[in-house]
Amino acid sequence: MFKRPLMLGLTSDLLAKLSGFSEGPCLSLYLSTHRTYPEHRQDPTQYRNLVKELGALLQQGHSDAQVRELLVPFEALAMNAEFWKHSLDGLVVFGAPGFFQTLRIPQTVTDSATVGDHFQTAPLRRFLQSIDRYQVLGLSLTKVRMFEGNRYALD
Repeated sequence: MFKRPLMLGLTSDLLAKLSGFSEGPCLSLYLSTHRTYPEHRQDPTQYRNLVKELGALLQQGHSDAQVRELLVPFEALAMNAEFWKHSLDGLVVFGAPGFFQTLRIPQTVTDSATVGDHFQTAPLRRFLQSIDRYQVLGLSLTKVRMFEGNRYALD
């Protein structure tokens, strides 16, 4: 059926896999999340609301049994308290029969829930085009530090 949700980094290979996936229905959920307390406490509620939207969209063309089966991993994620303790700025979730994938990204996204013949990957394409990594070497008389970053963060 489906495996435990994975948190994989977004790569060109993963984007190609998602873009080529056509064993629908394909469910795509985008959620703007929060990194800090107490704001991040509202993220699971917003996520559940988007899952309800997915359910309503699925009801239009699928049986109740198909809808329940497709939403099982989405609902399991909603109940996973540990998952919601560690957020970035955006969460992307893809689901299809026998497939479930989560991605945390350091960029806010527009909240949306879509059902179609293919996954909605256009927002990820724009994100992937702008995540070039770079390094910064910080030197002082007493310290040497290396930072790595992109246009969204410097660690």
